[in-house]
Amino acid sequence: MAASMAEAQTPEALILDFDGTVVDTESPELVSYKQLFAGYGVRFPEERWLATIGGELTIDVYSYLQNEVKVRLPIAEIRNRRRQLHRELVLREGLRPGVREYVQRAREIGLKLGVASSAKADWVIPLLRHYELDECFDAVVTADDVANVKPDPELFRTAVARLGVSAARTIAVEDSVNGMRSAIRAGVVCVVVPNDVTRKLDWPDEPRAHFLSSLTDITLDELVRRVAARA
Repeated sequence: MAASMAEAQTPEALILDFDGTVVDTESPELVSYKQLFAGYGVRFPEERWLATIGGELTIDVYSYLQNEVKVRLPIAEIRNRRRQLHRELVLREGLRPGVREYVQRAREIGLKLGVASSAKADWVIPLLRHYELDECFDAVVTADDVANVKPDPELFRTAVARLGVSAARTIAVEDSVNGMRSAIRAGVVCVVVPNDVTRKLDWPDEPRAHFLSSLTDITLDELVRRVAARA
């Protein structure tokens, strides 16, 4: 018997963004920047930084700080100190609600699993290992693997290719506007789950994205059924 249209479009892969999606690394990052800037009596340019989330950091926050304080700063030392604080704060975080359940269920029902992150591998992979997720994914694609990060679609297209699946039958989970645009441009089904930081973003009206407040709002099985039914 020929497969129905819904069956033919049943998702076969799940790709997760990392920062802000698997773990809320963005709230700790904002805290680390604000603490750094407060130490010099300077307001952190949060609005400009927010616009870069999920993509390339297009504002040089350290040059901005240097210009504001008007004195010579040990930028390399400050950068390392801020990064260390960020990492310490992130390691205190748990996975975002529903992530581990989605990963486990995806493996149980035979979905291929991938990560597509604008961050570098030396950030993503150790944290996946820390949360005991490093062996769960069939492909981990980072900024080291592509020429262009989000909102360019290259990360998702590369992940889809490495998984050997169809973009139209792939679900991507994102937390940022840049990530959402990347996923949609790559032709995958985009589910957006903002975190405490990315909820502040200026979200465009995007009918092709499915918005959830948390992955606990819906089981992966139900999400797969809904995506298939809309195909």
